[in-house]
Parts: sequence; C-alpha cells; structure tokens
Amino acid sequence: MKKHFSFIGTILFLLCTIGCYESKVPLSTNPSSKIDLKLINYWGSIPKDENDTKYKLAIFKFNENEYLISWRENQGETEITRGFITKIDNLKILNIQNIDTLDKKDRTYFFFKYMINDKGIFKVQILSDANLLLKDKKFNSPEEFKKFIKKNIKHKKLFGEVVEFKPIEKFDIEIE
Repeated sequence: MKKHFSFIGTILFLLCTIGCYESKVPLSTNPSSKIDLKLINYWGSIPKDENDTKYKLAIFKFNENEYLISWRENQGETEITRGFITKIDNLKILNIQNIDTLDKKDRTYFFFKYMINDKGIFKVQILSDANLLLKDKKFNSPEEFKKFIKKNIKHKKLFGEVVEFKPIEKFDIEIE
C-alpha cells in the first residue's frame, strides 16, 4: 500500500484480501465526465460481519465534473479526496485522487467500479492489482489505460469484492 490512504485505500483495508491498483494517470480526463447525482449523499458502510469497521462517506458535487469525497473510519480522522467518473461501455468507474498533498507524485489515482441498485444501495468494487493483468503494469496516458480496461473489463478478477453502502443521516465533517 502506498504511503497515503485515500477513500480507495480505506475500502481496500475493509476488504483485507485484495490489493488496489494505483496509477499516476486516470482512466480519462475529468472534463470528459458528468456528475451522477445519485452519488451525492451521505453513505454508511453495510458490514458483512458484526466486527467489521464502519465507514462513513459524504459525496458532494464539487463542480460540473468532479466530486469532493469525505470519508472516515468510525470516529477517526476525516480524509478528503476528489473524484470523477469514467464510463467504459455501460460501466461507471470512479477515478479517486488523494488531495492531501501538493506534491504531484503523491497524488495518484485509485479506481472503483460502482452502481446504485433499485433499493438505493451503493455498491463498489476496487480495481485490483491482485490479478496478473495489472501486476506491475504502468500506463503513460489515460487513453492507453482506458483501452486496456475496456479490453479486459469482463475478466472476473479485474475488480475485487463488492462493498456496499446505504444512505445515512447527514453527519458533521471535521477536518484537522
């Protein structure tokens, strides 16, 4: 795991068994994406086991193409990331970037395939480097990366286990 935890890093920790793929380039440039208004909400993780850590997310519209995403584990420190969507075929993938540093080399991306079902449950799957397809793979441009994902989108181990969130009451966001 890289030195900076982000929203994606938290989900990775929640899953415990998979690695997250981290990239210096996104799947697309943020101006190409549009806001999915269904994402804008306060979310709480749905634990699979009573001992699972609980996470809270707050997803806000930042501008016409990007989200500001706040998350925290239990009553821990609040983390802030930015995100935007890339569509590949009929899948929506969140590109999430850690923004707690001004150093561009530390501002890498993580990726989640997501959907919101008819019951309003937000389901995410992290792009995983636990498979041989992405192991030690680096991309030089968003176009190259997107082409690779499109070619391999049906590979069953490209994305990790499903993690679910449900809408919750608004909560205070404290940033230290």
